Amino acid sequence: MINCDAEEHVPIPTRNVGPFIAVREKAAYACRTAKRLLAEGYQNPTVDAEKTNDAIKKVVNSVAKGVEPHQQTFSTALATTEGAIRTHEILSEFDMIVVQDARRLRNYVTNKLIVESENLDARIRIKALELLGKISDVGLFTERTEVTVTNKSTTELENTLKEKLRRLMGVDTAEDAEIIEAPVTPVRKIDVSSELEGL
Repeated sequence: MINCDAEEHVPIPTRNVGPFIAVREKAAYACRTAKRLLAEGYQNPTVDAEKTNDAIKKVVNSVAKGVEPHQQTFSTALATTEGAIRTHEILSEFDMIVVQDARRLRNYVTNKLIVESENLDARIRIKALELLGKISDVGLFTERTEVTVTNKSTTELENTLKEKLRRLMGVDTAEDAEIIEAPVTPVRKIDVSSELEGL
């Protein structure tokens, strides 16, 4: 076992937001440390290789999903020099594969569209040219939507509504109605006993 005492005057690198270093940077630091230890003659104690491999798979799957891996799993993956080196190499290769595959696929689609733009069928030729024009680098047929919001006061809205109603009714000189009270007729008193006699 090797003891590494922390030096008080050496700051911990914290380039990313927050107190934690990104997963890829931690793996890179662990890999550099492991390579240095191996160069100095350090030999790992016997460890469970299956457990390390399982931890590395879980870390890579978490990174692929965009989720930070569980701290204990990540520590297990970086616990040995071989684990630290393999974790870093797999994460680096994974990043390169994603970037290269995206670039390769983009080139493939663009090349196929260029070939189809020479097609004898005019419909296929026009569609291929349209799709080529929509590529972000070209940007010929980008669709833009503009939304204009006009705010009006309540009084303006009421006046506009009244004007539209007048036009719809066909009367330009419409006036507001005058409310008239209904005439009140006096209520006659009913004699209950005389009303019940006839029944």
